Amino acid sequence: MSEKSLKSKAKTGKAPHEGHRKRLLARVGKEELLEHELLEILLYNALPRRNTNDIAHRLLSAFGSLQEVLTASLAKLQEVDGVGESVATYLVCLGCVLRRCTEKPQSEKGRKYAPKDFVNYVNEKYKTEGIEVVDAYLLDEDSHIFLKERIQSGDAIHVEFDPTLLAKLLAEHTPSGLVMVHNHPYGAGTPSEKDDEMTKRCQMLCSTHNVVFCDHVIYAPEGVYSYYAQGRMLRISTEYSMDGILGNFGFLEGV
Repeated sequence: MSEKSLKSKAKTGKAPHEGHRKRLLARVGKEELLEHELLEILLYNALPRRNTNDIAHRLLSAFGSLQEVLTASLAKLQEVDGVGESVATYLVCLGCVLRRCTEKPQSEKGRKYAPKDFVNYVNEKYKTEGIEVVDAYLLDEDSHIFLKERIQSGDAIHVEFDPTLLAKLLAEHTPSGLVMVHNHPYGAGTPSEKDDEMTKRCQMLCSTHNVVFCDHVIYAPEGVYSYYAQGRMLRISTEYSMDGILGNFGFLEGV
């Protein structure tokens, strides 16, 4: 910072870039702003006392476009000079808000569930997700989807599954059927041990709430994996229903 700038700041008590911010904000809604200007403005809330122009340019240089910035992972964003955890979290959150707002309202509601068609739907629906998510699709007695609920969100390579959240959803809405979907944005669709464990827990919860667990579908860029299509749901539903679990422990002997 030049001596003149320092004297100016000392005299006014304001940062030298504050005038630039006011001029840029005055243009909002009145004229078309460039991508770096839009990103610069978005960063004002995350960095209220810093010049965000340079960071905006570095982000766009690293990712190529505003859309790519807002769909990048926390880890990738923090590789950019000047972007810490709080700024990265802010940008990821903005991206989530943008995707939520651009989704067709209740686009899934009323859709008839059919395993093959649903896999095609997942392939289109989840290809723009930059982070791992866990979604629940609730079916009525006629196999129509009446609710889609996002259970949890994670980062680019990981998401935790909390079965208590699903249990609450099932108890509140009492569906006839359930389809679970989650994604591997940057990996293969082949389920991990944690994915298998999640599937078993979902089946146990469904059995407890008298809900048919139809499928667990995993999206990945290389292809969509369906437990049902792979023939695994029948065994899981048998072994991890309440009857199956109690039978394994001998509680149903003689009943």
